[in-house]
Amino acid sequence: MSKVIRLLKHLKWHSNKDNPLERRHLRDDPNLSKFLGGKHAQTTAFKDLHEGLNTDYDERLLDEEDWRVVISGLKIDSEEKNNRLGSMYYNHPFSHDEIDLILEGIWSIKTISNNQAEILTERIKQELGDKFYAKEERALFTRVFKEQESTAVDKEIVQDNLQIIHKAIDTNKQIEFNLYSWYSGEGEDAGDVKFIPRDKNPNLVSPYYIVFDDGKYYLLANTEQYGEEAVQENRMSVWRIDLMNDIEILHEKRTPNKEVENLPEKLEKTFNNEHINIAYDDPKDIEIKISHHSGEERSIDYKFIYDWFGDYQFIKEDKKDYYGHIIKVQATEFAIVNWALQYNQEVEILNPLHIRETIKEKIKNLNNKYS
Repeated sequence: MSKVIRLLKHLKWHSNKDNPLERRHLRDDPNLSKFLGGKHAQTTAFKDLHEGLNTDYDERLLDEEDWRVVISGLKIDSEEKNNRLGSMYYNHPFSHDEIDLILEGIWSIKTISNNQAEILTERIKQELGDKFYAKEERALFTRVFKEQESTAVDKEIVQDNLQIIHKAIDTNKQIEFNLYSWYSGEGEDAGDVKFIPRDKNPNLVSPYYIVFDDGKYYLLANTEQYGEEAVQENRMSVWRIDLMNDIEILHEKRTPNKEVENLPEKLEKTFNNEHINIAYDDPKDIEIKISHHSGEERSIDYKFIYDWFGDYQFIKEDKKDYYGHIIKVQATEFAIVNWALQYNQEVEILNPLHIRETIKEKIKNLNNKYS
């Protein structure tokens, strides 16, 4: 058995589909050849390895594309001698490009530290890769330092919070927690900012979905009220998971999804696009004119539309004032007002009309502030 294990380790690190090994390569390796013995012992080890990795629990041979070890010339169901074994290699479950994607995902996770990412990178390269992956010096993104880690919010706390919330969602239970934020003192303590609870009493919610947006995790929930006489208004609320502390899973069951206003019955991939910056009001049809503030007649740049909304509906061209397109998107009213101010040179909100009035009022207040 030790021969088979050593042979497997050797093939995993020293071979792949594009770089097979010959039997002579095994004989030339002093760390391996002394354990394999003669040709007969080697062939027995090859057969054992092939049978162990390439059959299912019922000892049925897998389809060839699912083999972990491929050995050409090996006579599997025969007692004949195998004097002329051909090339052999370990068929890795992940390609080099797929390992890159896995590592890229690890380095993009905001809840783990640079040190944890480094450790996971080395483990994955050893377990899933081979010497050819290492030689190519792939995964260059690992040399880019991760986003500066916050000293106020502990990454391990975020990981723990996510685990607790997932458990509460899976068991259909409510949770209770304290929400923290940064607050400044008053008087002599002014400017002394501390990370302290926002409210005197803990928050009680029914948790439903976890959403990742702009490097942060958010919980979509329904805020529950204490006491039997409390008037319950079931409406979706949004909570920053990295600001939660002292989370406790309660015995009470969650409010059913369908009873919570604005909460989707199923979380779709369009949620972030329709709820810019995770705004929690109900998305509606918004009619927008996008154009060149210079008035030049040339192609409209849709990049920022795709970045924020993904899909959109084209309505028509509009050349009344200057060259432009009129489109329709799904977005929340609260978010679209601030978004329109951000892109004020490129966009004009056409409908609903009350959103135009809200934007005008904001512009008036800004003008008063900066006059």
